[in-house]
This record gives sequence, C-alpha cells and structure tokens, in this order.
Amino acid sequence: MPNCNKNHNLQMPEESLLYEALANITLNKEKFQKEVKLTRLDLCEDFLLSSPVSEVLEMLTKCTFPYGKTPKTEQTDDENVSTVYLESTHKNPDSDIEGTMIIRFYDKVAEYYSKYNTYILPLKSSLSEDEISMLGDAYNKETNTVYLENLNILRIEIELHQSIRLKPIAKELTGLYQDYLSIRHLLEAILKGYLYKKLDIIYKEILKKYVFQHNQAFQIKEPKKISGIRELSVKLLSQSANCYKYKIAAMNRGKNSNNNFNAISKLARVEKSNSELYQEIYNEIFKNYNPTIFNDENIICDFLLV
Repeated sequence: MPNCNKNHNLQMPEESLLYEALANITLNKEKFQKEVKLTRLDLCEDFLLSSPVSEVLEMLTKCTFPYGKTPKTEQTDDENVSTVYLESTHKNPDSDIEGTMIIRFYDKVAEYYSKYNTYILPLKSSLSEDEISMLGDAYNKETNTVYLENLNILRIEIELHQSIRLKPIAKELTGLYQDYLSIRHLLEAILKGYLYKKLDIIYKEILKKYVFQHNQAFQIKEPKKISGIRELSVKLLSQSANCYKYKIAAMNRGKNSNNNFNAISKLARVEKSNSELYQEIYNEIFKNYNPTIFNDENIICDFLLV
C-alpha cells in the first residue's frame, strides 16, 4: 500500500479534539486564551459532485459575480492543481489595516494526489451510513479507507484575514460586539455545543452573498457539431476523472498535443450546459440549509463587507 499521510484535512476533527488542541497550545491558561488575537480563519467544505470538478471550475470562470467581482485563476508550481478564486478587500476606516477575504474553488482529489502521491485516503473516524452510501464502492470498510481517484470532490475554501473580517464572528459566537476574535471565544462556543454549526452558517451565507445569489445563472446552449473521432475523444475525456493527468501528458508532448487537448477539453465541457453545472453545485451546497440559529438577523449585514 502506498504511504498515506493521516494528517490530511478531508475530515474535520470532532469539537472535543479541537477543544483539547486549542487548550493545550494556550497551556490551559484562560488569560492567554483571552489575549491571543486571531488574525486569520479558514472555513472550508468538500462537496461530492456527479460532474468533473474541472468542468465546474471552467464554468465558474464564466460566471458574473455580485459586486463586480471577477474570478481569477492560478495553478500550483507543478500545474497539477488549478484554482479559481475571488478576492475582496475592505479597509478599516480607523486604521490602515486591510481585511482580505479570498474564496477558492479547486479539485480536492487532485490536490490530495499532488501532495501525497496516492489516491488512498485513510479515515480518522468512522463514516455515517449516508456518507458510506454516497461513496459507494470507493469506501473500503475493512481498511476504513476511501479510494479517491474516481470521485469528483470540489473544495470551497474561504480565507478571512485580519480582525476586521473576524470581529463579526466573535459577535455571533458570544452575542456581544468584540474588539477581536480570541481563542477563548472558540473554546466557549465548543463548550456550548455550537461552534461548527455557527461557522457553517457563516460559511454558507458568505457563499450566498458573494457567489450564489441565485439558483440559476446560465442559459442552456446547444452542443457544437463535431467529427466522429473528436466526438469519441470528447466522450472519453468527459467520463474520466483524470483530466488533469491527460493535460500534463499533453503538455509534455509539445505544443500541438497541448493545443489538441485544449480543443477537445473545451468541446467536452459543452456536453453538460453551464446552467446544469451551476444548478448541481448550488443544490449540493445549500441542500437542507436552514440558518435559524443566529443571535442577530443583521449579523450577516455587519459581517459581509464588500
């Protein structure tokens, strides 16, 4: 079996384990816990889709986002993992400090393989029956592992930088306006049993405001007419979970091969319309979503600075 790294972040630690870790790094001293000011918080979630993540990323580059935000793209140094992201900066009127928020979309399977050189994911804890059902044959009960290669897992990650972006989270967790978000605020929310629940609501409200204001975004376009050979290539590529591997191989074979791959890849993406892709990801993110535990209905207005 390939060497698997159990330090992956595809599973959240239980709140009790997070509490223990935060308490330990502050030496279990309440004074330290109150004084440590957090200046960055990352919120993320993984979504299992039926469509290849590469198609979803391409669709997002064509979206028109609220507040005139334009999607940007970047790749890792080895070009194995592509990322689409939105960036928003807000300056504190009382200082020169800018609070930045970055929303990233990328293929979690590609990122995991690039990092660990294996598709085998060792699980840190047991799965629910619903999760096992969703994974199907990818889950191995005997070894408690998941084989990721044929799974389409979209990671959406929200980075919040500087206290101006984190102060509203402190208010939501405590019910009071705070000068900053501290480790003590997180610990107390864990003790009260709602840290993850409230962070999940904040996460989804950010996505609703900045990315998915509507549940439909595109008009369906008719597929282009293509030759039989290219039609077969398109079909094989659209059914594959290893698009990024083929792209790397094409790049290594030279300019002509790379151009042919790009042309076929673009044709493959029109097999499923952008509107269908958008609808799938929207439904997956917001299924069973019911934001009913906020202390203050206006907290989102305070929090989401353009």
